[in-house]
Amino acid sequence: MNKFLVVVILFLGVVVVAFSFGELETIVLTLQKAHLSFFLLAIFVQCMWFVSSGRMYQSIFHLLGVHEDVLTLSRIATAANFINVVAPTAGAGGVALFAAEAKRRGHPAGKATVAAALFILLDLSSFLVVLSLGLIVLVRRNDLDAGEISASAILFATAMVFAFFLYLGY
Repeated sequence: MNKFLVVVILFLGVVVVAFSFGELETIVLTLQKAHLSFFLLAIFVQCMWFVSSGRMYQSIFHLLGVHEDVLTLSRIATAANFINVVAPTAGAGGVALFAAEAKRRGHPAGKATVAAALFILLDLSSFLVVLSLGLIVLVRRNDLDAGEISASAILFATAMVFAFFLYLGY
């Protein structure tokens, strides 16, 4: 049964590559037209974001008494970010990855879960700051509609519910 499952997964992978070959050609053409200096700058900025994310996780982990190096946390944070993009679970997939990795390394999985949840809360909070600045600009331009207000209220409510559950679990 396991071999059959592997064959099916490999077949589906080949089908996806075959159907998306036109998209791969478009990506190659775009990269050929790109300026190498801007492309390398973008890669550098992305790598710095990964390291910055790892450092933020490291500071949260240190607050909870778990000590891990930046490169390991950057690698796990990058994988968690990928999981959160591929499987839209509001960050729960990344939290599960941090818990599993902490358990594998001998750290308490509960502390890793709290650390990942705190990171998501800090991320939501920083986004709410940027969102409030955008709303101020829209109010000053007299261009604020019901859609922006309701979307902002939903995002704010999500952050508050998340903070409430963290407080409740603490």
